[in-house]
Amino acid sequence: MKSVSLITALAILVIFAAAISAGCTQNAPASQVTADTQAPSVIQPTATATVEVPTEKPTATEAISTPTPTTAPAVQSTTPAPSATATTVSASNAGRVIYDERKGVPIGNALAIKFDENLDIPFLQKGEKYLFEVQCTKPVNILFMQMTEYDANVYTPPKWDSLKGEWKYNGKMTKQFDNTLQKTFEVTIPRIGKYCLFIDARNTDNDVLIERESVAADIRITRLN
Repeated sequence: MKSVSLITALAILVIFAAAISAGCTQNAPASQVTADTQAPSVIQPTATATVEVPTEKPTATEAISTPTPTTAPAVQSTTPAPSATATTVSASNAGRVIYDERKGVPIGNALAIKFDENLDIPFLQKGEKYLFEVQCTKPVNILFMQMTEYDANVYTPPKWDSLKGEWKYNGKMTKQFDNTLQKTFEVTIPRIGKYCLFIDARNTDNDVLIERESVAADIRITRLN
């Protein structure tokens, strides 16, 4: 009976030991499973959400590019400026000096300031007004005439008319001033045509003529209208 009880006691101990070892083995994988299950939970952060951040950058560049077309029309506001300068230039035509020079006229010769050749004005229109200012160092004849009268007198010296007390020229002069040092006068063009200012130093007798002597003439012409 004692041997049987010993055998049963040993059997119980073996079963108990096996049960204990089995319980230990079952608890060990449970801890590994929890470790494994916690590991993937750490690997899955919300890092994928940060990939969507670049989608906000294009919206910023679009906001910058949209205001640029609005600056282009502002440049067009400066275009009316040339029209203002054009009006001031046209208004300055009246009262402008068109000729201002000093000329030398040898005694016994004449000088012609031709509007078509010297002033680039082919024809003077009826009603135009001009102011002439002439100052000379010696007495001369100052005339304003049409070019048709110029052709008739340029090669023919004037003759002194003792009865009228004036120098006689061929044709009709628009203006004539004899033996004067300086003269300021206005002319209103009577008819359309070609004209010239004529400074004549041939108003000296040949006996009194001094060779190589000349007259200095300051001439200014102003357009009045």
